[in-house]
Amino acid sequence: MNDTLRKLSLLLGSLSALAGCGDLFQARASEPTLVVSQRIQGEVPGVPAALAGAVKTLPPYSFSFDMPSTPITENGASNTAGPVKVKSSIQLNQAGMSIPSNYSADFNGFDTLQLTISGNGKSQVLAKYVRDAANLPGKSLVLLRAEDVEILDYVSSASRTVTLTLSGSGTLPSSNWTADVDMDLKLSADASFP
Repeated sequence: MNDTLRKLSLLLGSLSALAGCGDLFQARASEPTLVVSQRIQGEVPGVPAALAGAVKTLPPYSFSFDMPSTPITENGASNTAGPVKVKSSIQLNQAGMSIPSNYSADFNGFDTLQLTISGNGKSQVLAKYVRDAANLPGKSLVLLRAEDVEILDYVSSASRTVTLTLSGSGTLPSSNWTADVDMDLKLSADASFP
């Protein structure tokens, strides 16, 4: 067999293998951590000292949270760009909350705190905190990711805003408070052709 036939056979074999393998082109991009911060709008009401023994549950407190402006948040979890299929993902690594120093409240009395995400007609627990009596949080705490929640499922195509709801139990702060919410996100996007 001469060199030309060998090269042609190799080329045809390679093309056949590629055609049988599905996608001819694939690309992946990821950002393992992107921290987005925002203060809770308004103040969460404190529980007067006279009611502290009777009130052990934080009524759900909802606020809007703006997701970052990226091609991922503007195009949704899956879409196409011409013949290219794009699948995107935003998931939570962890969330943090910090009460500003000009507030007297702290998180020490909370036994649990839960952050729920909602949007596009559905909701799901996003992150949870459970008290560790040996390590009280003071004015800052970390909420661990509760489940593998695809945040893009809650972001509407018209707006990058989601609704977060804070709820919890324990001995609640006696004075009004607010907090800065830090969401540590991981982003990824996959593209394939055809």
